[in-house]
Parts: sequence; structure tokens; C-alpha cells
Amino acid sequence: MGYVQESLGKDEKIIKEFEVHWMPYVLGAFAAIMLVGIPFFLSLIMSERALTSSRVVNKTGFIARRTAEMKLSKVENIRFSQGILGRILGYGHVEISGTGSGSVFFGWVKSPISVKREIEDHLPNG
Repeated sequence: MGYVQESLGKDEKIIKEFEVHWMPYVLGAFAAIMLVGIPFFLSLIMSERALTSSRVVNKTGFIARRTAEMKLSKVENIRFSQGILGRILGYGHVEISGTGSGSVFFGWVKSPISVKREIEDHLPNG
């Protein structure tokens, strides 16, 4: 059972979990061979990104855990970015910003346009 599942509130359910694109795994594997990217590679494996019925959640880390969460009612803007290679291979980054200075960042996510659309479809009054 992952962090997102364990942290669900009463009557909260996971709507969609987002996958990391295969590209950073290849980069991480290449870097791990060089003995430089082992923490990066392990961090990718242990990352969780999800949309629940009331929030977006990003958990990273394999020894130390870092989470960023935002209630859907607080989301103000969703941006995504893709470089040339990301457009060709289908990966990118999604940043969800909310009221105040909070934000949740999904890096190296598969199909960032679909992630953006999925979150927008579940926003209150969305």
C-alpha cells in the first residue's frame, strides 16, 4: 500500500494515479551504470503522483520522504511543459499552483496534456 492510499481521508478515494514516462528510467539506468544516478533512479521508482477525489498528491524519495499536496478547491492554475524530446517521446512536467504560494510539481510525467485535462475535469466547478 502506497502513501497516497494510506493518507486518504474519510470518504476520499483515488480517482487516477499518474505514470512516470519511461524516458527518465532510461536516463536513470544510464546514470546508475555510471554510479552517479542511483539516488535519482531509486527516487523515480519510489515516486507516487495521484489525483484523489479531493486533492493532488506528489510523494518523492526512497529513504527520506517529501510530499506536496493541494486540495482541489485551492487549485488556481495548471501548467505543463514539454521540450522537443518530450514532445517526440510523450513526457513532460506539470505544475499545479494554488491560492497563496503553494504548488505541486509532477516531473517526468507520461502524457502531461492528459494529466492536466484529468485534473481540470475534477476541479470543483470545472
